[in-house]
Amino acid sequence: MSLHPSRLLLPLAGALLLSPLSSALAKPSRLPVALRATAAANAGRHLAVKPKGGLMLGSTVTTGKEVFTLVDLNGGALADGDAVQVEYDSGKRPSYWVEWAGKVTRSADEPGANSIFKVKWKQKNKTLQLRAASGKWVSGPRKGADVTTVARAADATTVFELVKNPKIVKPAPKKR
Repeated sequence: MSLHPSRLLLPLAGALLLSPLSSALAKPSRLPVALRATAAANAGRHLAVKPKGGLMLGSTVTTGKEVFTLVDLNGGALADGDAVQVEYDSGKRPSYWVEWAGKVTRSADEPGANSIFKVKWKQKNKTLQLRAASGKWVSGPRKGADVTTVARAADATTVFELVKNPKIVKPAPKKR
Protein backbone atom coordinates (compact mmCIF):
# COMPACT_ATOMS: atom_id res chain seq x y z
CA MET A 1 0.00 0.00 0.00
CA SER A 2 1.45 3.35 -0.99
CA LEU A 3 0.54 6.75 0.37
CA HIS A 4 -0.34 9.67 -1.81
CA PRO A 5 2.37 12.41 -1.62
CA SER A 6 -0.12 14.92 -0.20
CA ARG A 7 -0.65 12.66 2.82
CA LEU A 8 3.09 12.72 3.49
CA LEU A 9 3.47 16.47 3.10
CA LEU A 10 0.67 17.50 5.42
CA PRO A 11 2.21 16.05 8.62
CA LEU A 12 5.63 17.36 7.55
CA ALA A 13 4.24 20.86 6.99
CA GLY A 14 2.55 20.77 10.39
CA ALA A 15 5.79 19.76 12.08
CA LEU A 16 7.70 22.54 10.34
CA LEU A 17 5.11 25.12 11.30
CA LEU A 18 4.97 24.03 14.92
CA SER A 19 8.71 23.66 15.56
CA PRO A 20 9.51 27.41 15.64
CA LEU A 21 6.35 27.99 17.64
CA SER A 22 7.23 25.33 20.18
CA SER A 23 10.75 26.72 20.65
CA ALA A 24 9.32 30.24 20.99
CA LEU A 25 6.96 28.93 23.66
CA ALA A 26 9.68 27.02 25.51
CA LYS A 27 9.91 27.95 29.16
CA PRO A 28 13.23 29.60 30.03
CA SER A 29 15.47 27.43 32.17
CA ARG A 30 17.19 28.84 35.24
CA LEU A 31 20.59 27.83 36.60
CA PRO A 32 22.23 29.24 39.76
CA VAL A 33 25.87 30.02 38.97
CA ALA A 34 28.99 31.80 40.10
CA LEU A 35 31.35 33.24 37.49
CA ARG A 36 35.02 32.96 38.44
CA ALA A 37 37.67 35.00 36.63
CA THR A 38 40.39 32.98 34.87
CA ALA A 39 42.77 35.78 33.81
CA ALA A 40 46.05 35.62 35.72
CA ALA A 41 45.66 38.98 37.46
CA ASN A 42 42.21 38.11 38.82
CA ALA A 43 42.23 34.30 38.81
CA GLY A 44 39.83 32.71 41.26
CA ARG A 45 37.90 35.87 42.09
CA HIS A 46 34.14 35.79 41.49
CA LEU A 47 32.07 38.44 39.78
CA ALA A 48 29.98 39.99 42.54
CA VAL A 49 27.37 42.66 43.11
CA LYS A 50 28.19 45.96 44.67
CA PRO A 51 25.79 48.61 45.99
CA LYS A 52 23.71 50.73 43.64
CA GLY A 53 23.61 48.29 40.74
CA GLY A 54 27.28 47.75 40.15
CA LEU A 55 29.39 44.66 39.56
CA MET A 56 32.94 43.98 40.68
CA LEU A 57 35.36 41.16 41.28
CA GLY A 58 34.61 39.85 44.75
CA SER A 59 36.22 37.24 46.92
CA THR A 60 37.61 33.82 46.10
CA VAL A 61 34.85 32.16 48.16
CA THR A 62 31.24 32.14 47.05
CA THR A 63 28.98 34.32 49.18
CA GLY A 64 25.43 35.34 48.32
CA LYS A 65 26.81 38.39 46.49
CA GLU A 66 28.58 36.15 43.97
CA VAL A 67 25.61 33.96 43.02
CA PHE A 68 23.58 34.81 39.93
CA THR A 69 20.93 32.98 37.95
CA LEU A 70 21.56 32.34 34.27
CA VAL A 71 18.17 32.50 32.57
CA ASP A 72 18.45 30.50 29.34
CA LEU A 73 15.75 32.15 27.25
CA ASN A 74 15.17 29.21 24.92
CA GLY A 75 15.03 26.68 27.77
CA GLY A 76 16.74 23.33 27.96
CA ALA A 77 20.42 22.77 28.61
CA LEU A 78 22.76 25.73 28.28
CA ALA A 79 24.40 25.53 24.86
CA ASP A 80 26.85 27.52 22.76
CA GLY A 81 25.06 30.49 21.21
CA ASP A 82 22.15 30.50 23.67
CA ALA A 83 20.66 33.85 24.62
CA VAL A 84 20.73 34.37 28.39
CA GLN A 85 19.91 36.98 30.96
CA VAL A 86 21.88 37.18 34.19
CA GLU A 87 19.69 37.78 37.22
CA TYR A 88 20.64 38.68 40.78
CA ASP A 89 17.99 38.28 43.47
CA SER A 90 18.74 39.91 46.79
CA GLY A 91 15.39 38.77 48.16
CA LYS A 92 13.80 42.17 47.61
CA ARG A 93 13.54 42.70 43.87
CA PRO A 94 15.54 40.91 41.18
CA SER A 95 17.92 42.88 39.02
CA TYR A 96 19.39 41.97 35.65
CA TRP A 97 22.76 42.59 34.09
CA VAL A 98 22.56 45.26 31.40
CA GLU A 99 25.13 46.69 29.04
CA TRP A 100 25.16 50.44 29.41
CA ALA A 101 27.75 53.02 28.32
CA GLY A 102 30.64 50.56 28.04
CA LYS A 103 29.90 48.88 31.35
CA VAL A 104 27.88 45.96 32.60
CA THR A 105 25.70 47.02 35.50
CA ARG A 106 22.51 45.80 37.12
CA SER A 107 19.04 47.21 36.66
CA ALA A 108 15.80 46.39 38.46
CA ASP A 109 13.85 47.58 35.41
CA GLU A 110 12.09 45.09 33.18
CA PRO A 111 14.84 43.35 31.17
CA GLY A 112 15.22 44.53 27.58
CA ALA A 113 17.48 43.97 24.57
CA ASN A 114 20.55 45.30 26.41
CA SER A 115 20.10 42.59 29.07
CA ILE A 116 20.55 39.69 26.65
CA PHE A 117 23.96 38.04 26.35
CA LYS A 118 25.08 35.19 24.08
CA VAL A 119 26.99 32.26 25.55
CA LYS A 120 30.29 31.23 23.95
CA TRP A 121 31.59 27.99 25.46
CA LYS A 122 35.31 27.42 25.86
CA GLN A 123 37.32 24.40 27.09
CA LYS A 124 34.64 21.72 26.69
CA ASN A 125 31.90 23.61 28.55
CA LYS A 126 34.02 24.43 31.61
CA THR A 127 34.58 28.10 30.87
CA LEU A 128 32.53 30.61 28.92
CA GLN A 129 32.37 34.08 27.53
CA LEU A 130 29.31 36.30 27.43
CA ARG A 131 28.76 38.52 24.40
CA ALA A 132 26.56 41.58 24.84
CA ALA A 133 23.98 42.73 22.30
CA SER A 134 26.52 45.31 21.04
CA GLY A 135 28.85 42.48 20.03
CA LYS A 136 31.32 43.34 22.79
CA TRP A 137 32.43 40.85 25.46
CA VAL A 138 31.77 40.96 29.22
CA SER A 139 35.18 41.54 30.77
CA GLY A 140 36.44 41.27 34.32
CA PRO A 141 37.60 44.57 35.71
CA ARG A 142 40.98 45.67 34.51
CA LYS A 143 43.62 46.61 37.07
CA GLY A 144 42.42 49.55 39.10
CA ALA A 145 38.82 49.32 37.87
CA ASP A 146 36.00 48.20 40.12
CA VAL A 147 33.29 47.70 37.52
CA THR A 148 32.71 45.07 34.92
CA THR A 149 33.22 46.41 31.42
CA VAL A 150 32.72 45.28 27.86
CA ALA A 151 35.71 44.62 25.63
CA ARG A 152 35.86 44.84 21.84
CA ALA A 153 38.04 41.74 21.56
CA ALA A 154 37.72 38.40 23.30
CA ASP A 155 40.84 38.07 25.45
CA ALA A 156 41.80 36.37 28.73
CA THR A 157 39.79 38.90 30.79
CA THR A 158 36.59 37.82 29.04
CA VAL A 159 36.79 34.13 30.03
CA PHE A 160 35.03 32.94 33.18
CA GLU A 161 34.79 29.56 34.84
CA LEU A 162 31.15 28.58 35.25
CA VAL A 163 30.41 27.17 38.71
CA LYS A 164 26.98 25.53 38.58
CA ASN A 165 24.83 25.42 41.73
CA PRO A 166 27.58 26.99 43.86
CA LYS A 167 27.77 26.27 47.57
CA ILE A 168 27.42 29.55 49.44
CA VAL A 169 29.93 30.27 52.19
CA LYS A 170 28.85 32.74 54.84
CA PRO A 171 31.43 35.52 55.16
CA ALA A 172 33.28 35.85 58.43
CA PRO A 173 31.87 38.56 60.69
CA LYS A 174 33.64 41.88 60.43
CA LYS A 175 36.02 42.69 63.26
CA ARG A 176 35.19 45.78 65.24
